[in-house]
Amino acid sequence: MRFIYLEMPNFTKTINELESDYDKWLYILKNISNFEDAPEILNQGIFMEVFEIAEIANYSSEEMLAYEDSLKSYRDLKNSMITYREEGFQKGEVIGFQKGEIVGLEKGVKRANKINAINCIHLGLDNQTIHQITNLSIFEIDQIRKELSK
Repeated sequence: MRFIYLEMPNFTKTINELESDYDKWLYILKNISNFEDAPEILNQGIFMEVFEIAEIANYSSEEMLAYEDSLKSYRDLKNSMITYREEGFQKGEVIGFQKGEIVGLEKGVKRANKINAINCIHLGLDNQTIHQITNLSIFEIDQIRKELSK
């Protein structure tokens, strides 16, 4: 294990002298209590998060309670929305499966009826008899006959 000790009084760079992220971190650690707003040079993602955390840490007890209540409400709402969304997906999946099953059955029956019609045509049955056996329309039976004659 290795320890690094920072002697903050020995860090004397001004904001204009900051060159690296390391310098910026040291500058923030030493001067964060003096900032009212984040300096422009520190207007970067991770540094802005530090300023947000520092702002929350400076809340009064009343502000902290209000913040925690607000955060709790936000998380509850977000979790409720996620739950409703998941339930909606599940319900949609069930409905979609049922509709797909119905469509698949209808296609299967239609195909079976067409195969039966072809067999009836090969047996030499007339369109009316084939219609009674398969429930296909006379037009559909004529279309099958045309396909077979090609």
